[in-house]
Amino acid sequence: MKNEYLDNFINFLKVNFQQKPCIIWDMNLRCLFASKIYKDYVNKGDIEGKTMEEISEDFGQLKQEFYPKVTAKMIANQRAVMTYFLLPSKVSENSFDLNQATLYPLFDPHTGQLIAIFTEANRIGNDDAFAKLISQLSETNNAPELKEFEAGVKVTERERIIIFLLITGRSHKEIAEIISKLYNKLITANNISSIMSKQIYRKFNVSYTSALIYKAIKMGFLYNIPAILVQDMPRVIHVIEDIDISQIVTPSYIVS
Repeated sequence: MKNEYLDNFINFLKVNFQQKPCIIWDMNLRCLFASKIYKDYVNKGDIEGKTMEEISEDFGQLKQEFYPKVTAKMIANQRAVMTYFLLPSKVSENSFDLNQATLYPLFDPHTGQLIAIFTEANRIGNDDAFAKLISQLSETNNAPELKEFEAGVKVTERERIIIFLLITGRSHKEIAEIISKLYNKLITANNISSIMSKQIYRKFNVSYTSALIYKAIKMGFLYNIPAILVQDMPRVIHVIEDIDISQIVTPSYIVS
């Protein structure tokens, strides 16, 4: 059904927001508008008029989690929702990157009816987004004091997986269960603690988890997440339901 308010808003976005990754979805998660920079990033051509399943298999898998975990919460609370999710990397095969999206409910000003979802989405890849993620997921809101960053810290695939799971807030027990399943070998929480203290902390020259998280994010460990991990993980990994829109840090939209 046509809606004059929504049509006017989309026309406004077409004129003013082509260089920001903005998307409008209808209530069935069918794309009504996607900015040029967003379409260039997903590299799927004209995605307007398509459902998430029609855009790509990865978007289809994402939709299965997005509605119950994210969209339904936004509809129920009638407030913006922020989420972090995984999509295939554009620069490295067999790996994934962490993305961020904020979903805003759009209401018809005359009827008060929820008519669409306005989304700003970007790959995590700039200092503002780093700062936000650190604030939300690390043990402290204040970045720890660190020695100068080392260049080229080398980690194994297993260490990279552990680091990513730490960043996303998993406990040592949860990490041990995931690693055991991935490599078909029993790993305990004590094993994870030992790997961290004897291997990972030393490589990053830190002595506690929040410092590791901060340093790993700043050094790019949210890129090229091993595909072996993502196969058995939810694509939507963190949802913030009750956010203050006025406090949202708008990133500088590095999506390439």
